[in-house]
Amino acid sequence: RCLSDWSSDVCSSDLLNNICAAQMVLGNLRQAAADCEEAFRLSRGIPDAVGVGIGNLGPIMAQQGNYSAARDYLEESIRLNEAQHDLPHLAGALGNIGPVYRYLGETTKALAAYGRAMALAREAHDTGGEAMALFNRASIYTNLSETAKAVADLREGLRLQEHSESSRETVFGLTALANHETSSGQVEEGCAHAARALTIARRFQSRELLRLSLAAQGTCEMHRDDLPKAKAEFEEAIQQIESIREAAGGAGEEGQDFYPDKMASYVTLMSVL
Repeated sequence: RCLSDWSSDVCSSDLLNNICAAQMVLGNLRQAAADCEEAFRLSRGIPDAVGVGIGNLGPIMAQQGNYSAARDYLEESIRLNEAQHDLPHLAGALGNIGPVYRYLGETTKALAAYGRAMALAREAHDTGGEAMALFNRASIYTNLSETAKAVADLREGLRLQEHSESSRETVFGLTALANHETSSGQVEEGCAHAARALTIARRFQSRELLRLSLAAQGTCEMHRDDLPKAKAEFEEAIQQIESIREAAGGAGEEGQDFYPDKMASYVTLMSVL
């Protein structure tokens, strides 16, 4: 129906939501938020489209550093998807709210969300969704210093990603595994994973993927005692962070919390100057 007429609210909201998702991948968070908010507004009152856009607003708010707003949007998205028995989008919302709960210190809720997301993804044969939930759960285990569990989740997620149609999510697993390996003395293994992540990130030209993989590569070069290369990698990672910040919009004046999970690149760069 939308191929012949994009003027209806249903089709317009769906189109805006897709544009929003593309803008989010590119790191244009201010524009992404505007597109998704309009998609959500248009979807209200349409039985088969209500909630369009809200599922992306949560991750956008999280990337901007506004974790309280992200939680509110994602909890509403979960409620709407449960009511509509929309299991694929429910799994996505659960996977996205996990990092938000983790950042807000609600570890138990985060682990429960990842558990539900993995079960739903497995039921739907969504290997990419299951892998991403594993990568996210690994980050909790890392924070809890449960390294063996974290590495096991990362390796299983990467194994599942081999069967996924998209390699984009692979970067999250590769960079996390690279950091574990280099810190435990497996420098060349970690460097190989970091290099692979950076190759994928450059292909997608995603600022978020680039800043993660550049930081992992920089850490690798530090363990190789190649400080000039490490410096160059961290400088480029910081350029990506500042580009994300510029495109995010509003975080400073609204009291949002953008930098804490990205400060490691700044601190490490200072140590190699």
